[in-house]
Amino acid sequence: MKACDYCGRRSDDTAQFCAECGQTLTAVGNSLTEPPATQPAPRTLAGPGTLNARSATIILLFSLGVEVCGAVVAVIVTISRTSSVQEASAVARQVADWIQPFMAPLIGLVTIIMSARLVPNYLHDPTPEGAAWLRGSRRAIAQGLLMGLMMGACARIFVSSVRPHLNHRVSYASPVPSEGIAHSSGVLQLLWLVSVSLVAPVSEELLFRSVLYGGFRKSFGSMWAAILTTLIFWALHLPTPIRDPFVSLGLTSFSLGAVWIRLRSRAIGPAIAAHVGYNTSLCLDLISRLIWKA
Repeated sequence: MKACDYCGRRSDDTAQFCAECGQTLTAVGNSLTEPPATQPAPRTLAGPGTLNARSATIILLFSLGVEVCGAVVAVIVTISRTSSVQEASAVARQVADWIQPFMAPLIGLVTIIMSARLVPNYLHDPTPEGAAWLRGSRRAIAQGLLMGLMMGACARIFVSSVRPHLNHRVSYASPVPSEGIAHSSGVLQLLWLVSVSLVAPVSEELLFRSVLYGGFRKSFGSMWAAILTTLIFWALHLPTPIRDPFVSLGLTSFSLGAVWIRLRSRAIGPAIAAHVGYNTSLCLDLISRLIWKA
C-alpha cells in the first residue's frame, strides 16, 4: 500500500494519484510497502568433523563392534552345531579359530570407512594431531621394520633368560595373537600367519597410532594421548597380558615405540612396518619352536 504525504490516505500500489486529494504518488518517500515475509534460513548440512577424542572414540567403538559381531556369530554357530555341553567347548574353539583370521581385515575396513566419513580432512594430515595416513619415506619404513624385528627378538630373549629364575606360579602366555591356530595346518595356519604378520599391523596402526593418537592428542595433549592409546591397545589384547606380565611389558614397549616412530616420520607407514616386524619376529619364533618340538 502507498500512503499520501499530504492527507495520509492509503492507496493501492498501482495507484499514481491519491484518491482523496489528487496528490501524485510517485516519490519513493511517498510509498509505504509492507515488508516481505521473513524466509527461514536454508538448512546447511554439517561438514566433516574434527579429529578429536569424541570422533576417535566413535571410530574405535565401531571397530570394536566387529569383534562383538564375530563373538555373536561364533556363539550362534556353536549352538547350531552342538547338541551337548561336552562338545560345545571343542566346537567353539574350532569356530573361533576360523573366524579370528578374518577379524583384522574387517576391523581395518570399518576403521577406514568410519574415518573417511567422520574426519576425511585429517586423514593425510602429517601433524601430531592428524591421522598421518601417509606411506613415509623408504628409509623410515626400513627403520621401522628393523626396529620391530629387534623389539620382538629382544622381548623373546629377555623372557627366555628371565623366566627360569621366576616363581613357577607365573604362567606363560604367548604374545602372539591366537597362538592356538599356529598348531593347525593347511589353509587355516596360512590365514593365521598372513593375518597376524601383515593384516593386523595395518588395521591396528591405522586405528591406534593414527586416528586414536591424533584425536586424543587434540583433546588431552601428547602425554595422555600416548598413555591412553597404549592402555587401550593393551586392553584389547586381554586376557594374555594378565596371564603373563612379560606380555604386558612387550606390548607397552612396542606401543610407545610405534608412537615414537610415527611422530618422527610424520607418517603411519613406518609404524605399520614396525608392527609387521614385531609380529613377524614373534611368529617366526613360535613356528620355530613348534618345528623343534616336532
